[in-house]
Amino acid sequence: MKLIVGATLQGGKYRLDQLLNQGGFGVTYRATHTLLHQVVVIKTLNAGLHNQKDFDQLQERFIAEARCLAKFQHTNIVRVIDFFGEQGLPFIVMDYIPGQTLAELADRNPLSETQAIHYIRQVGAALQLIHEQGLLHRDVKPENIILREATDSVVLIDFGIARAFTPGVAETNTGLLSAGYAPIEQYLPRHSWTPATDIYALAATLYALLAGKPPVASALRDRIPLEDLRQLNPQVSAGVQDAILQGMAMEASQRPQTIASWLALLTPAHPRSTGPNRTGATVIVLPPQRRVQQVQQPAVAAHPPAVQPRVQTNSRGSRIQTRSPKPSRSLIPALIAVAVGAAAIGAGIGLFLRFGQSGQPVAPFQKQDEVFPTRDRPSYPESPTYDPPIQTAPPVTEPPIVTPQLTPTPTPTPALIPTPSPSPESTVAPSPSPSPTPSPASPTPEVIITPTPSEPTPLPPVEMPPEVPPDVDPQNSNPESVPPASP
Repeated sequence: MKLIVGATLQGGKYRLDQLLNQGGFGVTYRATHTLLHQVVVIKTLNAGLHNQKDFDQLQERFIAEARCLAKFQHTNIVRVIDFFGEQGLPFIVMDYIPGQTLAELADRNPLSETQAIHYIRQVGAALQLIHEQGLLHRDVKPENIILREATDSVVLIDFGIARAFTPGVAETNTGLLSAGYAPIEQYLPRHSWTPATDIYALAATLYALLAGKPPVASALRDRIPLEDLRQLNPQVSAGVQDAILQGMAMEASQRPQTIASWLALLTPAHPRSTGPNRTGATVIVLPPQRRVQQVQQPAVAAHPPAVQPRVQTNSRGSRIQTRSPKPSRSLIPALIAVAVGAAAIGAGIGLFLRFGQSGQPVAPFQKQDEVFPTRDRPSYPESPTYDPPIQTAPPVTEPPIVTPQLTPTPTPTPALIPTPSPSPESTVAPSPSPSPTPSPASPTPEVIITPTPSEPTPLPPVEMPPEVPPDVDPQNSNPESVPPASP
């Protein structure tokens, strides 16, 4: 079957639009899914392989590997969306990745070390997944790595010569390879395959991205040495060059045996050359910690006094306990000398105040107690500055409230009592005159106060009033209660 651009497959479902690549093993076309109007990539075996005796085996292997590739769901691996056979050929339908290959990108100018390692790490992640499924890509090179348009992500494509491998088992080689990126074991008719085959190709791809050209073929390296990468690109660090040389070792056993172990060599642990483009691992820079100086403790007695710990805080907020520093022993003699001198000065001042200049003891100061004068001390009125003594009056006991006993007087009937006329013989004092000055001769009526028997305190002396005339009833001393005279 000869495929041409414009032919349709699957009854018009797919239409071949453009030939993308034609190699010794497979042919790749850009096509269109006519029902979905979706751009896809269709790959099949090269028609020239029909003449080979093992074509049926190649076809069966192509189908088996296509089924295994369809299981991968990885950002950096092209996705298989369909598979079919037509006119004796198998076909794989994959996603179309718009963009340019890394070979086209590095052909104009070598990539920087940082950018190239960024792409290689993505391809290495895809190869790790492929190796876990028991497959080898066997055709890793810049032409099979596409940089997605308007992104910084790459995709590994062209699994045309990918094959399964069994560690420790020698298998026949197909003889399909890419010079410069294929290790020496791919030139052999039989070999025991390992992931080291893809590691050589991945290291050679990094070499090509940094040098701007592919390395010398492994089959010629015994006669043509590999060019020094740092002479081709002085910006490449020594650590990266060493990692590339280890990955491109001629013997598979001398290479790293896993993708992860080789990628670990790209860290900045190796010596680096000067230059602006250098790759290094992310380093966390912590703020400098404030160092707390510990004071050496001098030798102390068997039972030293308790020392309270002092708490300090460093820049991270952690609490650190340290003991308060003790005074140095060299200060103890000085402190004793100061104390002795102060005691001598104090003793001298005390002796001076005691004996004075004459050498005779001075009478001690006596405190003069102030004594108030007694009550019988005579006063001196002629002295204008003398303050008379303060006499303290005896405590006055408040007398009890006594209700005077009054003789009840019967109230006469108003009808039988005529209006009384003042008796000339009455000696009761008349009502006080309006004059503000009371008459001095008016007698004061006597008030009889009977003390309560329960009060043993004697009453204070009461001044006796003048004698009451005989005509007045002593028991009725109230002038308003004197009965009227009989007519």
